[in-house]
Amino acid sequence: MDDSTRHPPHGAAAAPGGVRVTLIEPDGRRRYCVGYPGQSLMDVALVEGVEGILGQCGGAMNCATCLCALPPYWLERLPQPHPDERELLSYVDQAGPRSRLGCQVLLRRTLDGLVARVTPSTPASGLRD
Repeated sequence: MDDSTRHPPHGAAAAPGGVRVTLIEPDGRRRYCVGYPGQSLMDVALVEGVEGILGQCGGAMNCATCLCALPPYWLERLPQPHPDERELLSYVDQAGPRSRLGCQVLLRRTLDGLVARVTPSTPASGLRD
């Protein structure tokens, strides 16, 4: 992932109060989206039809079908994962040290320009016993 991409070249400015987000789909295609403070990264991806985000549990943090990897620049700007999120990620084969559940990343103005790479998933795939 290109960690130097901090503020993507969006074609248009975000709507007033909007938070610009770039989601990189599993095939490498960049999707430029706008969300709003309090909205989850998963919700933005579902509204925009981003490939690889299923949100099977609706944000209840029990499926990992909204898995994303974030560059260190953005990870440092997020609150630490809740212990329940860390536990779930420990069971997901595709999860790495830069992984977060999109349903647990809540947008705020200071995240304007956020970049995340979607980790492909399928319902119940990759969960270790």
